[in-house]
Amino acid sequence: MICLACAVVAFGEVRGLAEEAGRAKGTWQPREFPLIAWGVPPGEFNNEENWKIVKDGGFTVGLSAATTVVENRKTLDICRKVGIPIFVSDGRINPGMTAKPGWQKIMAETIADCRPHPALYGLYGWDEPASDFFAQLGAISGEFRKQAPEYLLHLNIFPNYAEPVQLGTPTYREHVEKYVSIVKPQILCFDNYSVMANGTIRPNYFENLAMIRECAVKNGLTAWIFILSTKCLDLANPSEGQMRWQAYTSLAYGMKGILYFVYWPYAPLGKSAIVDMKGKPTRLYPIIKRLNGDIRGIGPTLLSLTSTGTYHTGQIPHGATRLPLDAPLQLPDDKSLVAGFFEGPGKTQYVLIANADPNRAVDFSVAVHPEVKRFLTFNPKDGTASPVALQGGKAACHLEAGDGRLFRLETGFKYPEPKKVNAD
Repeated sequence: MICLACAVVAFGEVRGLAEEAGRAKGTWQPREFPLIAWGVPPGEFNNEENWKIVKDGGFTVGLSAATTVVENRKTLDICRKVGIPIFVSDGRINPGMTAKPGWQKIMAETIADCRPHPALYGLYGWDEPASDFFAQLGAISGEFRKQAPEYLLHLNIFPNYAEPVQLGTPTYREHVEKYVSIVKPQILCFDNYSVMANGTIRPNYFENLAMIRECAVKNGLTAWIFILSTKCLDLANPSEGQMRWQAYTSLAYGMKGILYFVYWPYAPLGKSAIVDMKGKPTRLYPIIKRLNGDIRGIGPTLLSLTSTGTYHTGQIPHGATRLPLDAPLQLPDDKSLVAGFFEGPGKTQYVLIANADPNRAVDFSVAVHPEVKRFLTFNPKDGTASPVALQGGKAACHLEAGDGRLFRLETGFKYPEPKKVNAD
């Protein structure tokens, strides 16, 4: 994934990580919240010690940097021992393969070279295709689901700041809709690197999140996002607040997988990422380890929820929607916050509130509707829910820079869907 446009675990536990990919149902499903280390130990550094550092960082999935079948098998064996499943990259899978007679057999051989293996999460497919490749990728995606439905074929699309010449379509919306219609991916994954070195945020960041959320909900897809974890080009060397801001704003928009670009440095872009060129943890490693731990705490709950809407307070960003007055809770309009609403099993209502400021903490009050019987908060350390004290129907809240918190609302009736209002 290059474009910037623009304690050993028992074998049985590892098998659970990979095999609970839905084999009983014949479809891939994540067992844990996907927190993916993209760009991992290469070459001479591809060893148990370095993969244990990946695992200890709270990542739940990795990516093999190997280029041969033998190396991929070695990586799979290492990761089985460490206890982390991985995507395997194999150059035989590419858009051009469909031009060869009997290409379906090539795919079968590629899958067979690493399947079954308890550490296999899926195969890498393709990154940021122009629309000209959609037909080929659609054929590949369909054939992969037919041959290996219990695994995931990873495909990823451009952010909305890519140029039309890259997209192959006049608009980004057309690109996304065409991609989903033709390719029919298992997940809708995209990248967006919007934390700039000069301290600004790309103005169309939230518009991108909103469009992906809308398309995912409309088509019954799970959405994932790549976020920035390395200093390169005109992008920032992210602070803890900026890392949390990227993650929690994405979660508020219903993203159910976070991929870090990159874990191991990609030499043309720089020599430092979450680890350095020799695999030694950098400044970012403990920051992301804490972040991953917090997301994993609420991850099981997040995976069970369906996004019903995402709204903002304060200055409304381009492409975003203001929190409506008929929402089941209200936030102060002079604070920059993001509120992602969700529905859980049994029509239970949830909200994830994120601090939209990556640089400063915020204190605010949440006013809940009179019909809310209990307002509960989830502890990110262990995922347990506990009641929040309400005084006069309000609760005091504090969020560190870029941070977020998940809440559950227990009410006496089902709220109607909040009405959308214009951003301005």
